[in-house]
Amino acid sequence: MNLPYLFVFLVLPIFVAQTSYAACGGTTRTWSSSAKNTRWDSNSNWVPANQPNTTSEDAVIVSSNRVAELRNTISIGCMEVQSGQFISRNSLTLTITGDYLRAINSNTLIVNDVDDAFWFELAGTSAQTIEIVDPIQNLRISNNSTVTLTQPFTIDREFILTGTTTQLYIDANLTLDNEVTTPLTIPSGVTVELRGGATLFSKRNIIVNGSLVIGAGSSIVFDNGFSLTVNSGGTLDMDGASGSVATITSSGSGSSYGFNMAGLMNANYFRIDRLNATGLNVTGNVQSMDNGEFHYLANSGAAITIGASASMPSVLDSVGFFDDDAYGNVTNVNASSYNGSALSFENWSGGIAGTAYENDPNGVINWSGQSSTYLYLSDNTESGNPPATVLQSSTDIL
Repeated sequence: MNLPYLFVFLVLPIFVAQTSYAACGGTTRTWSSSAKNTRWDSNSNWVPANQPNTTSEDAVIVSSNRVAELRNTISIGCMEVQSGQFISRNSLTLTITGDYLRAINSNTLIVNDVDDAFWFELAGTSAQTIEIVDPIQNLRISNNSTVTLTQPFTIDREFILTGTTTQLYIDANLTLDNEVTTPLTIPSGVTVELRGGATLFSKRNIIVNGSLVIGAGSSIVFDNGFSLTVNSGGTLDMDGASGSVATITSSGSGSSYGFNMAGLMNANYFRIDRLNATGLNVTGNVQSMDNGEFHYLANSGAAITIGASASMPSVLDSVGFFDDDAYGNVTNVNASSYNGSALSFENWSGGIAGTAYENDPNGVINWSGQSSTYLYLSDNTESGNPPATVLQSSTDIL
């Protein structure tokens, strides 16, 4: 009478044991500590003696007298470099279909500068993570599920999103270096979200045809001369929180960037700094803009320029405008081309808010009720300051 229950008890652990490996390849190949050479494709260099080169196999690299050097384009399940080193070769692709690409110790994932055509690709069908700290040359994400970047690292060259429904979560600082000028393009149907205070340092343009979300405490920092463009059909959400704003800024004094909004934008608890002279160039639809500030406007520049075809919210609550560099010739809102529905700034703040600093020949902007006085504390130091050591003769300033 108890046999059916006993059968379930015995079979269930076996079922769990089988499915627990399903997210990776299932068969683990470990780089041998006695590897005879650096060749990944030499079976004798692995334990058990068979190279991982299929999606049913996982690669684990541990400390060895020999580095592991990939010689062919392959697809595997998961990959982890625990110690020792993985070394790339040019014009190859290593595709990961399992749960993770992992190398959380520095100097273990060596993708040489001369190997500028080496690619990692994340091509799973369920959630994947990239857990690396060393710089890589090229990254392609074709996974149509979720991919999470958990550690800070740098992509020197191409970063391409080829999925159609990808959810990319950036949970640690990501740097897009400038060895190429190819923009980061977020395709239609794809969402990129910065979370948990992560910063995206971009030395290239960013084009949004899908969705870009900047969460509370997170930021995008552009190098000088680059731009953020949200095309028609694209969306930008600056989704901050009280005391933890979402930020878009440049790399520091003397650096500015373009910000073109032809899509849809919502901003709450936000900060936008160091725009070029056009400012936030709105030709699309700003659905909401509340609890935010514009700082460090360009010389003779505007914080917001509203185009003739733009759509703006009727009320923008608690928005501030500041001339931090004291140019004395800046504009809060340039509405010279706009003659649409009226908009009202309520509880506004800042030294250049109000009618005296607007360009509004059509009389569509209203200012209703200045905010109460607040003490604002913000970190406006240049990138890299203060240095770790300040010598007596140093010219470094905060």
